[in-house]
Amino acid sequence: MGQMIATQRHSSAAATSREIRAHLHRIAKSAAFRGSLRLTRFLTFVVETTLAGNGHTLKAYTIAVEALRRRDDFDPQTNPIVRVEAWRLRHALARYYSGEGRDDLIVIDVPRGSYVPVFCRRGVPANVDVKATAAAHEAPSTVQTVVDRLGQLRRHLALLEAEIQTAASLLERRGGTL
Repeated sequence: MGQMIATQRHSSAAATSREIRAHLHRIAKSAAFRGSLRLTRFLTFVVETTLAGNGHTLKAYTIAVEALRRRDDFDPQTNPIVRVEAWRLRHALARYYSGEGRDDLIVIDVPRGSYVPVFCRRGVPANVDVKATAAAHEAPSTVQTVVDRLGQLRRHLALLEAEIQTAASLLERRGGTL
């Protein structure tokens, strides 16, 4: 059995590294990621690095050189490619989880302000046997449906905030005119 990976943000049962890797493979084959090798490499790199116990090494420079194949003289202070790709990755994950992945039990998230992914098992309290609740997840309770919908709405709100910030930045660069 794979190593248990604790979550940082959810009070859900931990997912095994084997489950996380299988889920990563599913995400990589999804429509949200199929067209972008760069996003797939980025996500795979941060997930595998974290599963190896090296999440603390996930910095812009490391991601640029290792995942995005930039040269060794890459300077994250002058080149925003990692931040831009992290933004794109978060949006692609949000699209995935609002579409193909809306019923997935495992969720991989890359919170803003960090490149270290968090893993959670959706809708399963930490003290509940995961195998015993798998069948129950197929017909979620009304409360669980509301909780899942709130999670979706939070992700959509985060997307909207990012889009508003991007639009404001573009507007500011153009001198405040469209």
